[in-house]
Parts: sequence; C-alpha cells; structure tokens
Amino acid sequence: MTTRLFPARTRFAALLAAPLIAFAAPVFADDAASPSGRVSLEISGIVSAGGEIAVALYAQDGAWLGSSPVAVQRLPAEGGVMTIVLEDIAPGRYAASVYQDINANGALDTGFMGIPTEPYGFSAGAAARFGPPAFDAAAFDVASGEDADQPVTLRGGR
Repeated sequence: MTTRLFPARTRFAALLAAPLIAFAAPVFADDAASPSGRVSLEISGIVSAGGEIAVALYAQDGAWLGSSPVAVQRLPAEGGVMTIVLEDIAPGRYAASVYQDINANGALDTGFMGIPTEPYGFSAGAAARFGPPAFDAAAFDVASGEDADQPVTLRGGR
C-alpha cells in the first residue's frame, strides 16, 4: 500500500482554488491602479458678512442632499471668490452642494415656506427652482487620478 502525499480531497480543493486565485489577482490590481482624484470648487457670490462656507459632496449612489455625503468641508468665508479642494475622491459621478453659513450655526437657515435665507449653490451650474435641483442636474465626473474643477455660484438668501 502506498501513502499519497496529498489526499484526493486536498488535490480537488487545490484545483478549484487555482482559478479563483488567478481571477482575483486582476481585481485587486485594478483597485491599486485606480488612484483617487481631487475636486476643486471655485465658489463665487460669497457675501462679505462672514460666517463659513459649507461644502458637501455626494456620490451618484448616495442620498443626494441627505445625511450621507462622501466628503464635507467647512472653512471661514473670505468674501468674493474662494476655492475649496476636496482630496482623495474615488473615480465616479458626484454632485456638490455649497452654502454660506453666515451666522455659523451649522445649518442652512430658511424662512417662510422653507426658502433659504443664506446664499447657496450647486455644482455644474444647477439652479434651484421650486426646490433643489436633481442629482443629475448638478452631477459631474471624477476620472481616475484627475482633478475635477467645478464653478459654484452662490445665489439667494441676501
């Protein structure tokens, strides 16, 4: 009787695992080859009243204008035009929402019927008409390892 170094079950498992390992390697390689990009928002229409500029970036599959932005940044308002850069953004489709929190209370203040009383704007020049624009109206693409430059003009709320 001969003793086998690897039982039949072990050889069978190895035969099944080999193709899985071969196919998985390119998947992991693609992840490493997809460097992140940057989103640069050039924000105009900032009033000189001070406060903060609040930016939220939403992914296509995220909840547009909800509680799940992929990036958030708040900086002191500098009046006129500001550029805010969001780093390490994965390739994909995004939309940005920006407002000037004049009284720095952490919220977009609204008045009668929910109309904002502070300046606000969206990426891709999307306009708010009887409510915020749809995600697709404000959407733009971030390519692998590239910068996406988006102008945002703050309107209303003055």
